[in-house]
Amino acid sequence: MVSVLCHLGEISGYCWSEEEMGTPGYFNEVDSAFAPYRNHPSVRFVRDSLQRKGFGWSTPMELAMKFKMENGKVVLQKDLEIENYYDHITPPDERKLLILLQQFYDDTSFHQFYLQHKPLYEECEEAMRKVAEAIDLKWYDRFFGMQEQNTFRIVPGLLNGPGNFAVHCRHKDGRQSVIAVMGCAGTNEQGKVYYGISYTLPILIHEFNHSYCNALNEEYWDQMKDAVTAFFEPHAVFYRSMAYGHPIYVLNETFVEASMIRYLMSHPISQTDSGRTMKELINKYIEVDSINKKFTMIRDVIEVLGERERHPYLYPTMKDFMPQYVRAVNKSARKYCLF
Repeated sequence: MVSVLCHLGEISGYCWSEEEMGTPGYFNEVDSAFAPYRNHPSVRFVRDSLQRKGFGWSTPMELAMKFKMENGKVVLQKDLEIENYYDHITPPDERKLLILLQQFYDDTSFHQFYLQHKPLYEECEEAMRKVAEAIDLKWYDRFFGMQEQNTFRIVPGLLNGPGNFAVHCRHKDGRQSVIAVMGCAGTNEQGKVYYGISYTLPILIHEFNHSYCNALNEEYWDQMKDAVTAFFEPHAVFYRSMAYGHPIYVLNETFVEASMIRYLMSHPISQTDSGRTMKELINKYIEVDSINKKFTMIRDVIEVLGERERHPYLYPTMKDFMPQYVRAVNKSARKYCLF
């Protein structure tokens, strides 16, 4: 429902060209079913008010996790904390949107739309399950350190187009949910929803990585911010065009991608549907990251993370390794910028 609202309000991350829509039929059905509600008060609020405050991309998905349905009512999950959630929406705006979402749900008979499309949602879940079963989730404990309370969740997002987002939730009882909201659906020759494993699995690993990498970067940010900011500034306009408006966002993506590549190095995909060998696939990711996305430090970070893997007894957790990581990031950032 939040995705539909954002699509109608033309919020960044929820409107795509037809070539970018993984499931164009669903986009068209949403447009058709909700055409009379494009100026609904809820749509106007996200379009005219929240969007000016930066509401878009991952923020709507964070909000969608924060709310839930109970007996036809939209309610706030007060026992749930989402990392940096209130950096993106104020409590008054959250309360107003809660009320407007309920109004949208009632006015549009949204539940009927949901029931009509439930077979499609179940088709997505089944297609994604085949990819999820290929993930070695125990790698996270080996690579980052033991996290006994973590559970992993995947949420297919059909209106996210090619956009994929990470959401990290903490419950009051100590549990943590590592969530990947995946918009990378496609369709096969039979018109069924399809997630190519050599494309989707690395993205899943990437999104799960955010829950680990972001927190470590934030904890040690003061030791890296000068060098990384100097690295960021010459390309600030480019990074902002990709929704990476702060130097730490670029560092997060670099750390996340480097960790994902370390995963692929130790977990070759038995059948790649891209036609590439694993070495070619890994090299392609590094090339796209370093050139297309300007994550220029990626090779250096991949290399230093390999040191952590080679010495697990010396560095039992990634946090134990952070001093070495910090030195490598500072050295790499200075190498690639005019300091």
